[in-house]
Amino acid sequence: FYGNNPLAVGPIGYQGSEAAMRLLSESDLILVLGSRLNSFGTTPQYGIDFFPKEAKLIHNSINPLELGSLRPMNVGLLGDCKAVTLQLLEGLKGYQFNGDVSARLSHIKKLKEEWANKLKEMSLVEGDPIPPRRALWEVSQAVSGKDVSIVADVGNISGSANAYFTSFKKPRSWFAAGSLGGIGVGYATAMGVSLAKPNENIIALVGDGAWSMSLQEVMTTVREKLNFVTVIFNNQVYGAERRNQYDFFGKRYFYTDLENPSFATIATQMGAVGIQVDRAADIGDAIKGSLGQSKPIVIEIMTDPAILNEPYRRDALQQPVRELDKYRKYINEV
Repeated sequence: FYGNNPLAVGPIGYQGSEAAMRLLSESDLILVLGSRLNSFGTTPQYGIDFFPKEAKLIHNSINPLELGSLRPMNVGLLGDCKAVTLQLLEGLKGYQFNGDVSARLSHIKKLKEEWANKLKEMSLVEGDPIPPRRALWEVSQAVSGKDVSIVADVGNISGSANAYFTSFKKPRSWFAAGSLGGIGVGYATAMGVSLAKPNENIIALVGDGAWSMSLQEVMTTVREKLNFVTVIFNNQVYGAERRNQYDFFGKRYFYTDLENPSFATIATQMGAVGIQVDRAADIGDAIKGSLGQSKPIVIEIMTDPAILNEPYRRDALQQPVRELDKYRKYINEV
């Protein structure tokens, strides 16, 4: 679904749409097309264990090893997602549903509005340095309604972009590492997207830890004239690692501080345009003024290291649970 579809409720998964999670939690039948159903998409978020355990599951994947491997399924559909979807639509031709869906549509609309208001309230927070969600909000508002592709790196801030960029106008506009896990993939991915879409607006979202692994490639983008925009959320910490240490080890953390020179200055010295932003009110103008330029742009947003988003896997250090019957005999050995 495109973002403007009334039935599009946003993504589940890490820091995704609470509306989508609440609707999924109410379901008695789930049709999954082309997804592995891995931890990135099914781990509880916002205090909601949203994937219903009693719902019937129809699972489609092109990989036979993935069907039912992470969630017990009732029906497996092996094949290419597009081909399977077309076959399902063909099979539904002539089917008449005579029920009243008005209450359901109203419920969906209500949950979407509630989540939109909650996300706005969570994001519109003042602070110096800039609160991370405020930075994400300002970037998303600056590109709202525009034809743009977003590439999100892994990290505590950039990985939380899942909820903020949902109104794309065409397919293949959102690129994220998901459960890949390794930081530093965002800028290289954006370079590839820029080569594939030379005449389109592209924005890469990266953290300062990830950028430390990528910044040398600014010279490559300058040389190859890959004129996309990079937004660095610079809170001077490895945020995901610090949050995990803080939560899992009694509020203790170490070796997560980052002290670097200005990334905007380095980008300028490499031949790009570097911009440093330390006020939330200036983010929108920086983004809008950078789209469509004839040079690579690097926007360094200074964000608050004291505000960290949720850990990716709050359940990571808990006792594992064997979901599939074939593993239950090993439960007592864990």
